[in-house]
Amino acid sequence: DPQAALYFLEEASTLRLLRHKHVVGFAGVCVEVSSGIILMEHARLAEPKPNSAAHPLAPLPLLPWCRGWRVALDVALALNYLHASSYTHFDVKASNVLLSRDVTAKLADVGFARGLKGVWSESRAAHSVPRLALMPAQMAPELLTGRKCNSSVDIYSLGVLLWELCTGEYPSRGSMREPRVPQECPQQVADLIQECLQEEAAARPTVRQVVERLTQLQ
Repeated sequence: DPQAALYFLEEASTLRLLRHKHVVGFAGVCVEVSSGIILMEHARLAEPKPNSAAHPLAPLPLLPWCRGWRVALDVALALNYLHASSYTHFDVKASNVLLSRDVTAKLADVGFARGLKGVWSESRAAHSVPRLALMPAQMAPELLTGRKCNSSVDIYSLGVLLWELCTGEYPSRGSMREPRVPQECPQQVADLIQECLQEEAAARPTVRQVVERLTQLQ
C-alpha cells in the first residue's frame, strides 16, 4: 500500500527529529520489502482503574492529585516542546500517555504530529492529519467540525486529559461533570480545565501558560 508506506516513512522521519525527555524516544527503524518496524523506547501504558467498564480507549487510573499533577505537567512539557518546534500533535489522549520505568510520563504517537505554522484551512487540515484516532469528547470543536484550526486543538485535548486525571472517569462529550474540589483536585486545576475546554480556540491558554500554572502548583 503506497499510502501506508508514505505514512510509515513520515512517522519515522518525524520521530527521528522530535526528541525530548517527555516524548517516547525513537531508537531506530527496520525496513523490509513488505513491511517496516519502528523501534521505540520501552514504556508501559497506564492501566485502567479497577472495576472500570471495558473500553477500547481505557481511561488513566484514578491517581492522587500529587501523582496526577506530575503526569499532567510531563505531558504539558512534551506539548510545549512540540509547539515550540512548530508541530501540533493532534492526538493527545490517555491511551497515548505512557510511563517509563522511573514513572516519568511520556507522550506517544508523536510520529503523526504535523508541522503547523499559523492557522490551517479546512482543506489542509482534512488532508494532512492521517489516521486521527481521537474520540469526539477529546476533539476540539473546530477539529470535530472541520473548521480552521491551530495548535490550540492540543490544548483542548489536554484539558480533557486533565479532567480524566482528576475524576478517573472516561469522558463523554456533553456530560463531563465538574471535578470535585478539593477532593479530586485544587480549584486552580478545575479552573484550568475549564479554560482549556473553551469552545473558541482563542480563549484557551497557550501550552506555555499551562506549564507555568501547573508548575506553580508544585
